[in-house]
Amino acid sequence: MLKKKFLNTRQKNLTLYLQHLKLKKKVNLGSDLDVKETYMVGANQYLGRSNAGVGNEVVVRITVDDDKKLKDIEILKQSETGIGAQAIESIPKEMISKNTYDVDSISGASATSRALKEAVKDAMNKI
Repeated sequence: MLKKKFLNTRQKNLTLYLQHLKLKKKVNLGSDLDVKETYMVGANQYLGRSNAGVGNEVVVRITVDDDKKLKDIEILKQSETGIGAQAIESIPKEMISKNTYDVDSISGASATSRALKEAVKDAMNKI
């Protein structure tokens, strides 16, 4: 008898909870993650993006000379930390010196390296 009473109470509570959910108004709170920032580009500058890193999106702006060779790579957005942040510092220099996004990854920062290479490749594909 006690078990049956417990089940009935539980069923009533569940029914009340479900009714409560139906009465609740759904509100889209939005998210700052849905917002895409806008970045300025000048002559011979191109933007590239990647979500392949450990942190959020990586956004780069590359600058090329008149011969389409890499002159500069600016990291406009990134949230990598630790060894990943070190990769963000060192990889662009190598890309510029070799004039390619296809450079060696940093050991221990393969995801960040991949994201950075993907973002620069995305920008270079727009040339």
